[in-house]
Amino acid sequence: MKKSDEEKGLKYCVLIIVLLNMKLKPLVANTSKGYCSSLLMIVLGLFTMTISLNAQDLKFAPKGMHTDDGNFSSFNQPRKTATTEQWALFNENRNLQHPEFGYLPVSGPDADVVEILSKRTANERFFINAERPSEFYKQTSYGPMHFMVNGEWLSINPNLQPLQNGIYEAINQPEPVGFDINQRHSYIKTIHGKASFNNWSLFGVKNGQEQLLAQANWSNYTAGDDGLYITEVFPGMDLRMRVFQGAIKSEFLVKELLFDTIDYLLFKDTFDPNGLIKQTDSRPAEYFNSAGTSLLTLGEAVIYPMNSPKEEMIISDYQIKNNHVGIVVPFNWISQKIAQGMVVIDPLVTSTNTLAQAAITGSQYNASCDFTNSCNYNLSINPPANATITNAFTNFNYLAAGACWLEDGATRFSAGGCTSPNQAGYYWFCNGTGGGTCNGNNIEIGGDLTSCMPPPACAAQIVPMQFTLQFFRSCYGTAGCTSGCISAGSAWSVTIQGRTLEYTSTNPNQQITLSATSVCPGGIVTATSAGIQNGVPPYTINWSLNASGIPSVGTGNSVPITLSNIGANTIYCSVTDACGTIINSSRSVMVNAPPAGPSVTTPVNYCLNETAAALTSPGTTPQWYVAQTGGSPITAPTPTTGSQGTTTYWVSQMVGACESLRSQLDVIVHPLPVISGTAVITPSACAGSTGSITGMTSSGPAPITYTWSDGTGTVLSSSTTTSDLLNQPAGQYTLTVTDAQGCEDSQSGFTIDNENSPNAPIVVTPLDYCQNETALVLTATGANLLWYTTAAGGTGSAAAPLPSTAAPGTTTFYVSQTNNGCESLRASIDVEVIATPVAPSVTTPLRSCQNSTPGTLQTTGNSLLWYTAPTGGTGSASTPVISTATGGNQFYYVSQTVNTCESARSLVTVEIIPLTTFSG
Repeated sequence: MKKSDEEKGLKYCVLIIVLLNMKLKPLVANTSKGYCSSLLMIVLGLFTMTISLNAQDLKFAPKGMHTDDGNFSSFNQPRKTATTEQWALFNENRNLQHPEFGYLPVSGPDADVVEILSKRTANERFFINAERPSEFYKQTSYGPMHFMVNGEWLSINPNLQPLQNGIYEAINQPEPVGFDINQRHSYIKTIHGKASFNNWSLFGVKNGQEQLLAQANWSNYTAGDDGLYITEVFPGMDLRMRVFQGAIKSEFLVKELLFDTIDYLLFKDTFDPNGLIKQTDSRPAEYFNSAGTSLLTLGEAVIYPMNSPKEEMIISDYQIKNNHVGIVVPFNWISQKIAQGMVVIDPLVTSTNTLAQAAITGSQYNASCDFTNSCNYNLSINPPANATITNAFTNFNYLAAGACWLEDGATRFSAGGCTSPNQAGYYWFCNGTGGGTCNGNNIEIGGDLTSCMPPPACAAQIVPMQFTLQFFRSCYGTAGCTSGCISAGSAWSVTIQGRTLEYTSTNPNQQITLSATSVCPGGIVTATSAGIQNGVPPYTINWSLNASGIPSVGTGNSVPITLSNIGANTIYCSVTDACGTIINSSRSVMVNAPPAGPSVTTPVNYCLNETAAALTSPGTTPQWYVAQTGGSPITAPTPTTGSQGTTTYWVSQMVGACESLRSQLDVIVHPLPVISGTAVITPSACAGSTGSITGMTSSGPAPITYTWSDGTGTVLSSSTTTSDLLNQPAGQYTLTVTDAQGCEDSQSGFTIDNENSPNAPIVVTPLDYCQNETALVLTATGANLLWYTTAAGGTGSAAAPLPSTAAPGTTTFYVSQTNNGCESLRASIDVEVIATPVAPSVTTPLRSCQNSTPGTLQTTGNSLLWYTAPTGGTGSASTPVISTATGGNQFYYVSQTVNTCESARSLVTVEIIPLTTFSG
């Protein structure tokens, strides 16, 4: 028998009192409206410091589900995996034109796989790894994951896509949902007919009178996979509309209030005019068509400040009249809450048939505000034969709406006696406030369920695997197993990952290991199977030099095989499991003919006393010897170059296990060329470039290259026809000769002098000035002085410069002198301007009473000078002695000297306080 509203209200009141005593969080959002409101306010007040969120009371799984904020700005392309050729290889010809050929479904495995489209049913899919066909994924859903169109099973996909003329629709589902921008409404094409809604107007109500404030403005919108976002749909408000399978969730985001004070705001939606909205017992409201068939369900309209505690959430009254429904929002309440941030107004419209299609009828209410009792849904999956189940994944999203927040829902998954998450008190859920979608795509649960997976068998499992979805809801919403508060946001599916018989590695070179990959004729190679897994043990392993496996050259995991045929030999390994499944692999071994010796480059040339490197040889594993035959190999030799002459070595190479003939390699050490001759040096006049060095010769194998360089190492000339160095300025020079063998000798110390060039002027440097000190014109001792600002180049000035002392730093000036038409080198003068030091730190004012012992003037600085005036005068290094004979103020000034520069003066004030005279 259904209890009355009054009985419900009393029940909630008693429960709140019990929770108060237990110090658990109170049930607020699910308390029947109109009862115990005063008690609720008292409880909320008492529990301000103790209320905590579900995510803090409960443990949660460390990975998996996450809040999905949705994509409202772009349309993603379907996920393409593997290659078209691989899809064609594993699919029948009739499926090559399937609309989804080459693309994975939205909820498909998170792997690079190919779907076998012929295995689709309403509730099943099958995938294999194109690179490793022994790996498969079988996906089974609790409700339909496909729907039939023109004889093809198509994936149910709630994602929105653009059509034309301002129409956006999620067409890939039995009951498409969409938006018509031009008509400014959304719609759901239910199996009983199309219904439109989200045709909003905003009214203000004051003293019972409605006044139209604004019509919805859809002009500024973006669209994406998950729905539509309209900016400034009403002044100061945005509208976000998210699509689901057969449902649209609308959220008004109130950013600011731009209206005069009224009693309340009324958000009014106009549904299809051919239908009627009725209040029902099971849900807040339903929309019926003209035939009386229920098409849409209206969830509770929840209003809450974003990122605020749940206690601040309210549930709006619906005002229903014919095909209009209004959401009532108290103006004073929203005025107060808008200061905390955006306020969310959150209604949900769902097709009446959606839950029946998804087969998840609801979540289980838990009055104790924890996740103890659940609505359970069982899913049977038949694992394929000859396979080992290696993992399992689940897809399930839940939707928080109405009085529930994301943290009020939770799920667990079980198979046999195993549960995921497998720790007590842990759940898959979203630790989030507010409504929205909790996304649980491809959650890995196999690790938690491993011990309950069936063992591999040669036949299909007689008893299917039984998976269970436990769907929890905390103490909000309607009691029992219902979907008005925490509901299914998608169909539930489980994907089992498995493998048939396979090698551990997909790399053929790692499936069989060989003791050698090349041998001499008659050599023995040990072949070993590197790893076999899955399928159904035990395994039988056969080895052969023929692809047919006959004749066998051995059985077992590892066998020695003798190879005699010169050339490439293939070793075949065939593995059979208990079910008769066979996998094959092979490796190639080269039987080498006796190889020739390595092709060495000979001779190797060195110059006398040159540093030598260890000899190298092309080929495989060189073996070095000091004789053409016999003897033992030595380490690759490093020739000695201390004396000239020829030394001979021999080298072979290893090809597989075979050593080649030996090749001869000669090392020749060549003598160095000798520089000879008498240098004839012509000086350069007036610091010009007229000097030269001639008369040098050299001996050695021709051609000889003569290279001259200056004192900095810069090469000036290089010639094989002359040794002369011409047209050079005064300086130091070096001659290097190189013969035809690359051997070289050098001689330095060749000096070209200047003729008639005077010395640089005599200068005094550096010159130090204090900042802003009056500087003197620069001077130098010499004749016909020319002043420059650079060490070389530029045009000299006969006028000596006057340095600037305005800024601290060092400036360099240059000066030369000229005698008999020859200008000297330039001398440099550094002018250093020392920054004015800061004034000393003083303690001021200093107070003393008249006729008392005075204090001492206190200051901090270097080389202090005391003055009696702020400027001028002569400073004294002695600290002044204060006189207290008469009252009044005395003024002293002090500077400090740093690096010979005196600072500005600091003022020290001395206050002498007169004595007080009494009379009478």
